[in-house]
Amino acid sequence: MKIIGLTILLFQISYLPSKVYKYQADCGQEAQWINGVKSCSIYDTAVFLTIHDEPEQEEFCTFRLKVQSISSDTLHVTPRNMQVTRVYENGRTDSISIENPEFYIDRANRDIKTCEKEINIIVKTNNTENATIGIIRSIPGSNKINTNTQASKAIYQEKLTSAQNKLLDAKETKAFWETQALRANTVYPLSFVEQNIYFKPNNCIKAVLHISIQDKVYDFLILKEEVY
Repeated sequence: MKIIGLTILLFQISYLPSKVYKYQADCGQEAQWINGVKSCSIYDTAVFLTIHDEPEQEEFCTFRLKVQSISSDTLHVTPRNMQVTRVYENGRTDSISIENPEFYIDRANRDIKTCEKEINIIVKTNNTENATIGIIRSIPGSNKINTNTQASKAIYQEKLTSAQNKLLDAKETKAFWETQALRANTVYPLSFVEQNIYFKPNNCIKAVLHISIQDKVYDFLILKEEVY
């Protein structure tokens, strides 16, 4: 009976839900909650900053950042001026930059160009082969020559499909970083910019997001918190 009881206990433990964590901005009692999402703000006489977490994108931690100019000042906002200090459980720290969307857009543009060139070569090669086979078949007595192209057609279609899928992936990557990520912006008086910023948390226990605007640095504390 003890063995059976122990087996049941181990079975139950194995099916216990694992803990789920997420990275959230932390500002204590000053936090605002909107539809279950915690938002934190920092402001002075010139700038009003608001941040809240968004669903993670693959290996990237994602936050929605809103930068408002609340004075007569024109602000220059760029991810190049944003860094993250990560703190690990063993006390070690390191610093990284926010992901720069221009890097991914430029790489996607190169991939698109390469894929389009590859598709063009594949199609031209296939057209040339088909034309050659057509000429051979028009020659008297060519029925003795093997012109079965089933295998080559399958290879052609496989190469073409692969190149087209790579092209689609590159275009989707470009569209993502162009539309979702914060890029360099000029924020005019009494206006704002709002987009996502991304960084790799690398399983840190907390982080500090440093946002530099007009030679002033604004810091947001980010904690790895248990959700359920």
